[in-house]
Amino acid sequence: MRICFVTEYFNPDSSGGTPSVLPNLLRYLTDNYSDLEINVITSNNSYRGPNLKYSSFEDWYGVLIYRINCPRSNQSSELIRLIMGLWFSVIAGFKLVWRVRCDVILVGTNPPSAPLFT
Repeated sequence: MRICFVTEYFNPDSSGGTPSVLPNLLRYLTDNYSDLEINVITSNNSYRGPNLKYSSFEDWYGVLIYRINCPRSNQSSELIRLIMGLWFSVIAGFKLVWRVRCDVILVGTNPPSAPLFT
C-alpha cells in the first residue's frame, strides 16, 4: 500500500507539532510494516530558519520526501500567509497528480487550504 502525507513542514524541521510527531510515526510504520510505501510532500523551507533550504528529494529511512520550492508562509500579514498557503496547496496538488502515486492521501492542517487542493 502506498500512503502519501501532505504537510507544509517536515523533518528535519522540528518546529511545531506535526514536524515533531509525524517523523516518529512514519519511522515506526516503515520499520514495522514492510509492505508500506510512504511518501511525504512538504516545502523545502524551514519554519524558523529563514535561510535554510532543504533538498528537493530525499529518501529518509525508507520514507520518500518530495519538497516543493515555495515561499515561506510564516509572514506577518495574514493575507500573505493565506496566499503562500494557497500556493503550497496548489503545487502539492500538482505534485500528487503528476509525480506521486498513492492509495491513501493524508493531509495535515498546515496550511489550512491544503485539503482543498489535494
